[in-house]
Amino acid sequence: MSRKGQLAISVVGGVVAALVSWSVWLHLQSPADALADPWQVWINVLEGYGVTVRYVGSREPYAYFLIGDFFPAYYKTPSCNATLPRTFDLGKGERYIVVQDYLHGYSTSPTCDRGPTEPLR
Repeated sequence: MSRKGQLAISVVGGVVAALVSWSVWLHLQSPADALADPWQVWINVLEGYGVTVRYVGSREPYAYFLIGDFFPAYYKTPSCNATLPRTFDLGKGERYIVVQDYLHGYSTSPTCDRGPTEPLR
């Protein structure tokens, strides 16, 4: 086999090994270590981007979601941003796919307090 062939096989092997390692690492993550990023949850449910968003449980004041299929990651959003058909303690129930009707915002406040509002003039 030529040097170019060996190099190509080495590069492809390295890329595959890196992808498999990354995927395994992501699958071993704990939902409790989710990133607090309500925008990611909202936009992925709203736009889709070809990924699946699954509800994985709640631990007040947050609802936790798994976003993605091949390279999944956990995110959390304040529970008040969602109206879910059923909730359960984090990791204690069966995951289900989240649809747009379940989410109604992406406030970062755990109480979804939008702050003081100015009176209409």
